[in-house]
Amino acid sequence: MSKKKKTEETGSTVENFFADAAEQQQARFEAVGEEWEKWEKRSADQAEHVVDEMARLMKSSVDYSLEMQREMRRQFMENTRKAFSLMSR
Repeated sequence: MSKKKKTEETGSTVENFFADAAEQQQARFEAVGEEWEKWEKRSADQAEHVVDEMARLMKSSVDYSLEMQREMRRQFMENTRKAFSLMSR
């Protein structure tokens, strides 16, 4: 009888060991999942920042291009006026 009781106690201890191990592993999986989520959020934030910066630079490039075209038209008109004034003398 004593042997049976000892085996039951040992079995219970083994069951507790595996139950504790499973709970600890589950906790580690959850911690990994939470950390993974943080990294995904950081990655998404960085990607969003890159897209915003690219859009800002593209807009700046378009604005600069329009400014250069405006200046070229102004120079063209000024040079055309000078050429016509020279021909009309």
